Amino acid sequence: MEYDIEIDILRELLNKAPVNSVFIVNGFYNEILSQEYFQRLFDKNSIPKRSENSHYNFCLTRNFIQILNQMFDEEGDNFIADITHFAIKYEKRLLATSYDGISVIQNDSKHYVSSFNSLAKKCDENIEIKFLEKINDHGFFD
Repeated sequence: MEYDIEIDILRELLNKAPVNSVFIVNGFYNEILSQEYFQRLFDKNSIPKRSENSHYNFCLTRNFIQILNQMFDEEGDNFIADITHFAIKYEKRLLATSYDGISVIQNDSKHYVSSFNSLAKKCDENIEIKFLEKINDHGFFD
């Protein structure tokens, strides 16, 4: 896969996020992710049209994380290529944000630093990872 490190980073962030965190995604309008996997992200009765939406909020339940992990195994490159930004929020606190796909990632240092250090060491010069006490997105993910 072309985006192995990015997929590993996103997997780690999502798998370590508290249950019922919110995964905020901006993207999918390029329709790189297959329609089959795009539909799996939603309830069967509420699948949005990609051409009309670019901002999505997903509750990180164990079942949803399992769906994401399966998607990363089968279409991880397409998922990474199809998103523009993402954030993980828990109880109004940002735990992680990404900009420009996954080229800049900001992590809450209280939540992710210990489990994330080994992945941060694998990153190349195309991925910048920052650990911050408080992430300020200036309202971007509200």
